[in-house]
Amino acid sequence: MKAFVVSEEAEGAGKLTLEMLFSVYDSLTDFVVFCDHNGVITSTNNSFLKSLGFSTSSKLIGRNFKELFVLKDQKQADELKTRISKTNSEKEIEFTLSGKNGAELFVELNASPILNSDGYQTGFASVMRNITKPRKAEQEMAQAKKLLQLITDNIPYSVFWKDKNSVYVWANKNYANNAKVEDPENIIGKTDYDLPWKKEETDWYRECDKKVLENDTPMLNFHESFLKQDGSLGWIEISKIPIHDESGQVIGLLGSYIDITQRKTAEDALRASEENLRSLMQNAKDFFFYRIAIDPDNPLKVKTVLVSPSITEVFGISNSENFDAWLERIHPEDFPRIMAANLRSVEFGELFDQCYRTFHQLRNEWVWGRSISNPVRDKNGKITHFNGITIDITKIKMAEEALAAMAKQNQEAALRYEALIGASNTGAWEFHADTGFLWCSPEYFSMLGRNINDFDLSGNRNLEQTWINLLHPEDKEAAHKKFLAYLEKPEGMYQQTFRLLHGEGHWVWIWSRGKTLRDKDGKITEVTVGTHIDITERRKLEVRLSQAEKMEAIGQLAGGIAHDFNNQLTGILGNAELILQDLDDPTLRPMVQNIISASLRAAELTKQLLAFARKGLYISTVVNVHDLILEVIRFLQRSIDKRILISQQFEAVSPTTIGDPTQLQNALLNLALNSRDAMPNGGDLIFSTSQIDLQPKASDSFVPPGKYLQICVTDTGSGMGKETLSHIFEPFFTTKEKGKGTGLGLAAVYGTIQNHHGTISVSSELGKGTTFKILLPHVSEVKFETIGNETIPAIKGQARILLVDDDKISNQTTGKILESLGYRVTPYFDSHEAIEHYKSFWKQIDLVMLDIVMPKIGGRDTFLALRTINPNIKAFIASGFSINGEARQILEDGVLGFIQKPFQISELSRIVNKTLKINKPPDQISGKI
Repeated sequence: MKAFVVSEEAEGAGKLTLEMLFSVYDSLTDFVVFCDHNGVITSTNNSFLKSLGFSTSSKLIGRNFKELFVLKDQKQADELKTRISKTNSEKEIEFTLSGKNGAELFVELNASPILNSDGYQTGFASVMRNITKPRKAEQEMAQAKKLLQLITDNIPYSVFWKDKNSVYVWANKNYANNAKVEDPENIIGKTDYDLPWKKEETDWYRECDKKVLENDTPMLNFHESFLKQDGSLGWIEISKIPIHDESGQVIGLLGSYIDITQRKTAEDALRASEENLRSLMQNAKDFFFYRIAIDPDNPLKVKTVLVSPSITEVFGISNSENFDAWLERIHPEDFPRIMAANLRSVEFGELFDQCYRTFHQLRNEWVWGRSISNPVRDKNGKITHFNGITIDITKIKMAEEALAAMAKQNQEAALRYEALIGASNTGAWEFHADTGFLWCSPEYFSMLGRNINDFDLSGNRNLEQTWINLLHPEDKEAAHKKFLAYLEKPEGMYQQTFRLLHGEGHWVWIWSRGKTLRDKDGKITEVTVGTHIDITERRKLEVRLSQAEKMEAIGQLAGGIAHDFNNQLTGILGNAELILQDLDDPTLRPMVQNIISASLRAAELTKQLLAFARKGLYISTVVNVHDLILEVIRFLQRSIDKRILISQQFEAVSPTTIGDPTQLQNALLNLALNSRDAMPNGGDLIFSTSQIDLQPKASDSFVPPGKYLQICVTDTGSGMGKETLSHIFEPFFTTKEKGKGTGLGLAAVYGTIQNHHGTISVSSELGKGTTFKILLPHVSEVKFETIGNETIPAIKGQARILLVDDDKISNQTTGKILESLGYRVTPYFDSHEAIEHYKSFWKQIDLVMLDIVMPKIGGRDTFLALRTINPNIKAFIASGFSINGEARQILEDGVLGFIQKPFQISELSRIVNKTLKINKPPDQISGKI
């Protein structure tokens, strides 16, 4: 701007001139301000007044111009002084103005002095351009980028962004750490060859980049092995997706990877455990194993947790649940001894190892069994379970009793005794302490895979040859000492276990029992007789039981990981949705949408983990299976190859069961998609139903006898071989190519059917298709659960909500979501503090949202404490687990609803709105929403 010069001739017309100028400036959007030589404002235009929040110029006239500015430092103050000095400047400079209500305006200012006819400055005029909107937009963009960086830096994935030449544009903190770069900014502009990767790895990364960029095709969940620094094998899971510009052209790629070594190790261990358990269940014979839970209020009251099907053969119990009352079937002569031993085990944790008679319900006779069980304690040392095995020793007892009787008879009786021993498949022995001779029956040697003719049985000392030299080096000294100790003081029964060398080179576990004979006067003789029983399979069984416990622990671990990961996903998904609501930058919106999509996919994976861990039963209601199948068929008809013909054969008159319709529908859909993958060139997919009455003797499917609804999913696809069939329901087992399946689908189906007290089996042959057969308990109710796929938009409201969640990220994210929906939120991380707050302000709180798993005081106890303050409290719960266990209990206690983490904004808004609308007090509500 140039200086204004007012001549003496023009002074008379000055007022008119200014009025003419302001008539022009008042129509401008730029700000215009006139000041005298001291900086006092003399006049402004209307745009300046309105933007600063003043209705008339009287509020500004007379104030010093400098008072309107927010000056950061002395440098800015000096620059402003220069602006209004006599020095003219064509360059605009940025300052910040303070409005009437404290609002800040960003302006670009230029000023020019006003000179009189003598050239002296009588004031100055300033013109300012309002740049508040672009500056605030820049600040919001910077804040959004900072938040996005914060999110990506705190997820377990390493994330990066490359341009179409595979040059790094951006990376998160995890990726920089793995690349041994201190600051992610230092990666920008580099290529993989500039980072400390091995050349073969770098070449592979670039080849993957090339496929994604040139083919415009994502590479998702691809697993790759690598060598760790310690030389061990590790695994990572990699995903890369192309990034497009507004015209749809590929301009780069977004990638991520995560170390899944521990998960792969767990998968392998879980697969082995599943195989061991399956073999254990299928091959158990002449024995059964069990796991029973102890009632803490009544230690003698037990509940069967697990029992192998061979209990029917051993004890004649067709329904495993009847094993709970095992003490009631003990022979009266054995009952006092068994009861005393059981009490010692329950009260003092002693090993339970007893032989006794029990009544065989199917054979209608007394049989002998030997039960060995170990106590299982919780972290506080309290006994909660017993794991055990029961062996059918009826033949052994018969042999031992016959042995004791026949030892006093003639040679003919001895021959009959040998025949009995041979028929019982028990190795018998007779040791003469005076000569050191050990006589052994043929079965003694046959169970060791040895020829009896290779041993000296002439009557000479042979203990070393026939026994001691065959002992395992680790067992030899202890076993020999124990035998000698018994011979020195032969009281009661001699028994011990040890390993003997089999003729084929492996070791056989032997249970050795014996007793020293007495003469007619009761004096001890030199003869000790006994039996050897091969218990190798039992020892293997004990190992398998340990593996089964490990599999249970892995299931608990999978559920715990899913719970903790769902908490993290709540923060990721919630913050991403919040960012997306206010994000205007079209280049960033696809990335945030990718985060949301990835979070939802991860949530689906955790649902499968929860199903496998048997923590996934949401609701229990009467379900029409035909409706489920028709819904699956409608979905498939819209999405699969038209060459696959879908049909249904509904023979079940009453197709109803009790369960969770969503989980059952997902299970049927998983089976259908498995069939689809088996028919790449088309074929037939058939859903059929029928009703069956499962009889006790006909049941080989590990479910109790009764009425069942049978569902078959049959395809005419490629089929499966025996090896694949033996692993089909194992978690993480898949025959699909890498990156095209997690292997959790059929494992989740298996877990879902188990949750519904049913069973699933599969039959298949290569080239002849596959049939999955499901049995679910049948009910005769006629009111069906309907299934809806309606998407409900977010519902806003006005209420006061108390939020209690110990997870910091989940708490903060949920609070922001609720506030974005219009609610006033009071968040607490600590249950104690939340309860204290509620005591004082419960009348001002409309709704309580509770996490279930929290330290100190859990969700249920917190709710019960709040309910004592306000019996009509309205509350709902959130958890990374699905509804089961404590969640079901708290619903029965009066909580009005449940939402599973992670949740989307629309889901949370729906349950909040629905809970607030409930008018009945908690004691009148079923606990379901």
